[in-house]
Amino acid sequence: MVKAEGAKNLALICKEKQVKLIHISTDYVLDKEKGYLTTDLPNPINQYGMSKLAGENYIKDVLEKYFIIRTSWLYSEFGHNFYRTILNKAQTEKVFYITDEQTGCPTNANNLAKYILNLIASQNTEYGIYHFTDGKAMSWYDFAKKDS
Repeated sequence: MVKAEGAKNLALICKEKQVKLIHISTDYVLDKEKGYLTTDLPNPINQYGMSKLAGENYIKDVLEKYFIIRTSWLYSEFGHNFYRTILNKAQTEKVFYITDEQTGCPTNANNLAKYILNLIASQNTEYGIYHFTDGKAMSWYDFAKKDS
C-alpha cells in the first residue's frame, strides 16, 4: 500500500529530525453510515481508505507530535478534481449526467490551506486527529449545480 508506506516513511524521517508532521488524510477511513467524529472508530469504505488508515496508524505508532487532518472531496481551480472536470464538461458538452446518490462535504483546497496555516500559527500542541471540511454535505449533483 503506497499511501501507507509513504506516510510511514515520512513519520520515520520526522522522528529522526524531531519535527512535527501534518498529514492530510480522508473521510474514506470512516464508515459514512456511523458518523464523522474524530473519536469514531475507523471503518474504511474501500482500498484507498484502508491504505490511508494504515498510514494514519503508522504515524500514530511512530510519532508523538503529529496532526492528522481528515478532509473530504478536496477541490480547487488547479489540478485534476471534480470541480475542474465539471467546468470542462459544461464548456464542451451540451448534456452530461452527475449522480445524486453519493453525498459528502466538498472542501476547497484554499480553505484547507488556511486551516493548516492557522493550526501552525497557533502553535497548537494538542496533537492528534482533526477533521476539516467546508461543512455543508451535498450530493455530487448539488455540488455541480452550486453557483450555477
